Amino acid sequence: MQNYRQRNSPRWNGRWLLKFNSPFRFVFLDGCLSSKGTLKHAFGIIPDNDHTRLGKKRRAYLGWGTTTQNSIANNTQVQWSGRFWKEWVNVDNDDYDVWLQNAIANTTAAKPIPFNPIITGYRRLSWAE
Repeated sequence: MQNYRQRNSPRWNGRWLLKFNSPFRFVFLDGCLSSKGTLKHAFGIIPDNDHTRLGKKRRAYLGWGTTTQNSIANNTQVQWSGRFWKEWVNVDNDDYDVWLQNAIANTTAAKPIPFNPIITGYRRLSWAE
């Protein structure tokens, strides 16, 4: 199954809504308090550490537990997020097997920030999965 828009899906403000037939494997919402509450459940990601134990594919959610603090004078979070993608999905040497938790640790070591992102789900998820 895949995610797609259906003609018979509901509409909101005149727009077709997407109907998702399967949960997302990875979601990173780079915004204020994005890891608080149950938003991650909307993407099919539960707090269980390894979804395979439940007979499902591994998945993870990454978000912030604090408010974001970007401004013209302080853009450390933007720099952190940009670096994160380079650490996790290394296209320079085709290394797609980096664990999510390792990419976060490497990014934080290179671009320190005063608050840490929060992973929900499988911490060893790789882009190759």
